[in-house]
Amino acid sequence: YQQDYKVLLNELKSYSPKLAQKRKLVALTKSDLLTEDEIKKLKKKKIRGTETSFLVISSAAHHGLQELLDKLWEIIQIEE
Repeated sequence: YQQDYKVLLNELKSYSPKLAQKRKLVALTKSDLLTEDEIKKLKKKKIRGTETSFLVISSAAHHGLQELLDKLWEIIQIEE
């Protein structure tokens, strides 16, 4: 995931360096296609060199959406 994150971050920097400096939240989607063990392993991972961790969500199964909303709200409150 490290390489994918770097690609996305570089694209974000190209689009807006100011936006790229804001706090980040990484959500891995389609968790309904994974086993519970795979989800547990993903939740423990971190992106090397950052404090960013993963949220594992599924829109179809409504899994992790409240946690995502809570984290986004937390970020918004800190940014203000």
